[in-house]
Amino acid sequence: MGQAAIDLPNPISKPPTPLSGADDLLSQMAGEQIDRLLAETESAKAAIAAPNDPFASQLDDLFNQLNAAPADLMTVEQTAKEPAAPPEVAAAPAPAAPPPPAPVAAIEQATSPAERAALTPKVDPIAAIEALPPAATPDAEERVSILVRILELINAPFAACPDVLRDLLGKFAILTLMNSVGVILYVMIFRKH
Repeated sequence: MGQAAIDLPNPISKPPTPLSGADDLLSQMAGEQIDRLLAETESAKAAIAAPNDPFASQLDDLFNQLNAAPADLMTVEQTAKEPAAPPEVAAAPAPAAPPPPAPVAAIEQATSPAERAALTPKVDPIAAIEALPPAATPDAEERVSILVRILELINAPFAACPDVLRDLLGKFAILTLMNSVGVILYVMIFRKH
């Protein structure tokens, strides 16, 4: 880390004053330090007050206009806050019955031939369904053998189990298979009575 430079007073520029004690010396040093700090803050304020931004004057004008605008808005808000006189409620007649529905002929006359043509289907839905290709039948290669179907049925109860549990069950099954093969080999090799 670099050392901070301390601006020490020049003893030649100021005439020495007779100091009566350490308290006077401390107060003089504190006063000089305060003067130096105040000078630094004033120079910093001057640097902030005079930015090098060419739009600073435009921004100042804009902020002055915005600050002047609330006075105009206050008069508008005060007039808006004043309660308006409630409107006179006249004795309204009873609601009339809804008008009768328009006849179908009048509705058909209101629609143009172009609208009717756009609304009518151009393709018969039954013919479109019949035009679909037949469902593909599985080939001999795609058919599942009976053994695979049996294994799928045996494993169906485990389909709801999480993958971790199914992996664990598979490992136990392999371990049990190896154990049973070992027992069968033991019996066949060592137990020949």
